[in-house]
Formats: sequence, structure tokens, C-alpha cells
Amino acid sequence: MSFDPNYSCHGAFFNLSMGYYISCRAHYHCYGSREPPNWCLRRSSYNWTQWGCHCDLKIGSCLVERFEGKTEKLEWSYCVPNEEFYCAGEVPR
Repeated sequence: MSFDPNYSCHGAFFNLSMGYYISCRAHYHCYGSREPPNWCLRRSSYNWTQWGCHCDLKIGSCLVERFEGKTEKLEWSYCVPNEEFYCAGEVPR
């Protein structure tokens, strides 16, 4: 495991998004979280992992990971709480 803070415990590289740091110590701390708004629009060039928003103990935050389709590189970004979620490109409620 890399000690570089840009990498998650799964080896994913950080991808800047609309998500933000949500402190956690266990996966259940992240059950009320979703992917960042600018990740919600389905793009064929990305494949989601099966983990959803989960607690990354190395980062200490709720994060979500996906594979970039062309390179198969794993990327991660911070999640957002369910109550703040909207799909970027849509008008927030």
C-alpha cells in the first residue's frame, strides 16, 4: 500500500469532484452517502466498482471508486451525503 495520500487503500488515484471529506472509521458511517454529483451521469467510458460509498481507512473518509474504461485505472473521489445529492446537469431540488 502506498503512503501517498492521492491513492486509496485499493490503489485508486484521486479524481477531483464535487464530493468532500466525510470522516469515517467503519463502512456503516458511509451508508448515507452517494457518489459525487458530477459522477452520477452514466458515461460509457467508466465502470463502477461494486463497493459503492465505503470507508477507506487509509484516507479516513467515505469515498467511491470507478474504473476508467480505456486504461482500466482505478479512480477514487469523495462521496456526498444523500440529502445533498443531485445529479450534476439537473436542477437541484
